[in-house]
Amino acid sequence: MTIRRALADDLQTVISLTEAAYAPYTALLGAPPIPVTEDYAPRIEGGEVWVLESGSEIAGVLTLERHDDHAMIFSVAVSPAFQGKGFGIALLKHADEQTRLWG
Repeated sequence: MTIRRALADDLQTVISLTEAAYAPYTALLGAPPIPVTEDYAPRIEGGEVWVLESGSEIAGVLTLERHDDHAMIFSVAVSPAFQGKGFGIALLKHADEQTRLWG
């Protein structure tokens, strides 16, 4: 398992994975949650999106905003095929580590 910043080439995978991960909530709410409708291209360009790779597949996505006085997790999404394996926790730990590096 590795976590890296998303690249422009990852955009469609980020979108598809996010839609799949949030599908149960879309069904429950009757509308897609905000992370599903987000435009991830500028977030990827701005370095806010991280992907967790398992082997050669992207298994999870973290969107982490950096602000002057705080950081905010916008979204954590794990592909349904990889849920229940601790990848969501790994992404949250990465967010914690990254914010500590930012100070």
